[in-house]
Amino acid sequence: MRILSLARALCLAIGGLAVLAGTAAAQLDDPRWPSRIIPPDEQEERDAEGRFKPPVVTAVCMQPDGPLLATTGDDHFIRVWNMEEGTLLTRLEGHTDWVRTLAFSPDGRQLASAGNDRTIVIWNADTLEKQSTLATHDAAIAAIAYSPDGRSLSVVGFDDRLRIYDTVTGQIAHELTCPCGDMRTLAYNGDGSLLAAAGRSGEIYVWKTTDYALAHQAEAHRRRVRALAFSPDGKRLVSCGEDRIVRLWSIAGDGGVVSLPIDMAKVLSLTFVADDKLAVGGSDNAIRLWDLATRTEIDKLLGHTGSVVAMAHRGARLVTGSYDTSVRVWTVDFAAANPPGGAPQAPVKVDPFNKNPVGVAPEALPGPRRGTLEPTAPPSLPPRTSPFPAGGAFGGAFGDGR
Repeated sequence: MRILSLARALCLAIGGLAVLAGTAAAQLDDPRWPSRIIPPDEQEERDAEGRFKPPVVTAVCMQPDGPLLATTGDDHFIRVWNMEEGTLLTRLEGHTDWVRTLAFSPDGRQLASAGNDRTIVIWNADTLEKQSTLATHDAAIAAIAYSPDGRSLSVVGFDDRLRIYDTVTGQIAHELTCPCGDMRTLAYNGDGSLLAAAGRSGEIYVWKTTDYALAHQAEAHRRRVRALAFSPDGKRLVSCGEDRIVRLWSIAGDGGVVSLPIDMAKVLSLTFVADDKLAVGGSDNAIRLWDLATRTEIDKLLGHTGSVVAMAHRGARLVTGSYDTSVRVWTVDFAAANPPGGAPQAPVKVDPFNKNPVGVAPEALPGPRRGTLEPTAPPSLPPRTSPFPAGGAFGGAFGDGR
């Protein structure tokens, strides 16, 4: 009897600790940056034994100028949500393995998906039905990206090839050689004139899309590069990786190379949230907002309990996906969060995913962790001379990047 009483007391104590932990986690929702988890459908997410098992999230994608949000992960499905209404529209079924990457076409009428089953599937974004299977590769696919004009779809994965498909014919128009056999990310600049890709070797390759000649290459990181992004104004290329560093490269060659130290976290995702502001996600479960003009960390968004590996941004919304199986929609409005001489203001427009957001008074929140951004080169890499002449494409920016 005494043993049962002790066991019950222990269970109650553990339950109490769980409640306290949940409360503490909820209080991390800062009213300056309100967020809400997109709720999974508990009936759909149960496995064969009836256990609730939501998928790990590995990609999120927002429809350009449209209401759709697509999310995907290790359960082979793609979920499509209505961002305006905050509702799940459908689950797309067409893959047989982990889906790693998603991309809406620039006109928003198609959604492309790919992953470990080595296939690229094209979905009709109007009907939310499968349109075609573009191709099947010999290796898993890690990243896809549409060109800004929508005429090309670029693909990289677990081999040393970057394949560029003509979206009209569905055929490979160009095939480029990459620096390694484990490519993880690629990105176009705003006008589509440049295409960058990187992976496990830490090297970044940049091609000119006029003739797909290699415009430049840089030994940018000491470990795997996980994400690339060109700034909205086209002046910078940003890279991040498992060496815990974010690097900013000047496209014109007039700003050199600078690095953002991200403490002890591997940097796994990033996106621009304004011309001079960057959001980065890492293995410490946090999202950091950086001001690139002042080279300081603005704030840290807390709420995820697993590595933040996927990001998408449009307007004042930042969508993040995590290995904790959750998708969060944040309101990132710098004017409302930091009004001149006043307290943070609530967003004017109600986000359907942010109904009744949990929050506490700003004075009760932990203060933001701030850092400085100093020009620096990776300490363990020797100087590298660029094979490209100064004054050519990118000037000397990448040649100084080591």
